[in-house]
Amino acid sequence: PYFKKWLRGETDFPTYLSSVARQQYLYPVGKQKVRFLDNHDQQRIRALLAETQQQDLLIPLTIWTYLQAGVTLIYSGDECQVLETPDLFNKTTIDWDAYDETYAQLLKKLDAIKKLDILDNMHYLVHETYADHTIACASYVATDNDQQLVTQRLYILVNMSTTEQTITLL
Repeated sequence: PYFKKWLRGETDFPTYLSSVARQQYLYPVGKQKVRFLDNHDQQRIRALLAETQQQDLLIPLTIWTYLQAGVTLIYSGDECQVLETPDLFNKTTIDWDAYDETYAQLLKKLDAIKKLDILDNMHYLVHETYADHTIACASYVATDNDQQLVTQRLYILVNMSTTEQTITLL
């Protein structure tokens, strides 16, 4: 619920990120959360972004959602810019003439990143936001066998604003 509340301006971005961070501790070890922007029982993300006049967030939200720890779900019609929420009890057809090749290529690239072996044995952490609370930051961290020394770290930084930003990592 925090995700939609943030998009509708009902809560701030750090509150949303805190809810994502809490999810890492809510699920038993070895269980994975399903990550998605669309599913059968909620408003399509493209429709919500149009409603809130935030269409420019589709790409950053896709990247952020796809690269979080867990299983990524690409829902039927995402690659065709579908706006209507499907009806589970009636046939819903997808207009394949609206296929968005650029978006589909982005999904393929993100899928290749998500399948990197390095991510399999790393811990996922959500960090505080940067640059006026508009840059999402998370990392995958690998440690030595004793889990005492960080051996590798992969950062994910996603700009959730419509303006270019610069940050410094220390």
